[in-house]
Amino acid sequence: MPEVELALYRMAQEALSNVARHAQALHALLTISFTPIDITLTVSDDGHGFTVPESPAEFAPSGHFGLLGLHERSELIGAHLDIQSSPGQGTRVVVQLPTSKPSA
Repeated sequence: MPEVELALYRMAQEALSNVARHAQALHALLTISFTPIDITLTVSDDGHGFTVPESPAEFAPSGHFGLLGLHERSELIGAHLDIQSSPGQGTRVVVQLPTSKPSA
């Protein structure tokens, strides 16, 4: 599905752009894994980190417009977005997109 591929590409692009603009990181790592049930995109860095707002509604008011875009794109394609960060600890963004329902 080209729209899903484009959304994942744009999400990787935004996450890496955030690293370059804000993290002051020495290293960043992008991984994409494919399994029979999902696609997982992970971008992590060793930058200075930040306090993640508790809800997506707080992204824009606290200046995290890139995170808001990531959240919106993940919702549009049915993916789960997980952002892990804290001051001094770097950041990890994980997008998990189910590709099929697990067998019962």
